[in-house]
Amino acid sequence: MTTSRPKINVASVINRKYLAFRKLGEGGCGVIYEVAMMKCPGRRFACKAETTVPDEDPTLPMEYKVISLLNEKNSIHCVELIEKGKGENYQFLVMTLLGPSLDAIRSTLPTHVCGIMKT
Repeated sequence: MTTSRPKINVASVINRKYLAFRKLGEGGCGVIYEVAMMKCPGRRFACKAETTVPDEDPTLPMEYKVISLLNEKNSIHCVELIEKGKGENYQFLVMTLLGPSLDAIRSTLPTHVCGIMKT
């Protein structure tokens, strides 16, 4: 797994369509930004980007397959994929923006632990 990050920053333009507004988080596989559609700035999405590294298996294509299958099943418990693509040194997924991260929610709880929610 690589520690380098995609060449995306706040104010970067992604795929000539999306403007990165703020970094939402990062993990072992990439970085997530809040992005806006340039033709319709009021429409906000999440963009997950992963660095493309030769001789390493990227995780984003597998994530794309899993989310696509859930979208086909009309799952209400999954983000909606908007678009996938590649940049200079990265690949990306644009998906619906859902809300605060689980880390942010957990940090507001007295025990800093989230239980499993049942519906």
